[in-house]
Amino acid sequence: GGSHNSNKNDNDDLSFCVLWSPLPVITWIIPFIGHLGIANSEGIASDFQGPYYVGDQGRMAFGAPTRALKIDTGTLPGGIERWDEAI
Repeated sequence: GGSHNSNKNDNDDLSFCVLWSPLPVITWIIPFIGHLGIANSEGIASDFQGPYYVGDQGRMAFGAPTRALKIDTGTLPGGIERWDEAI
């Protein structure tokens, strides 16, 4: 968990994470509703940012993620390469 900036640094490893950020107003009323993204092996976020458009420049549509769930790629068939290919 914790707050993360879209800038990559030593304390900010988002690689192999499913990311969550709050949606203004909606999350205030219903706290578990938010926006999801996923990060590749380099920690660059990708998310749906509009109809038929996936943002993959590391910036999520509704701001920096406030939650990050690290995925164990050690048991993933194909490992890191497969993770990045899938994203």
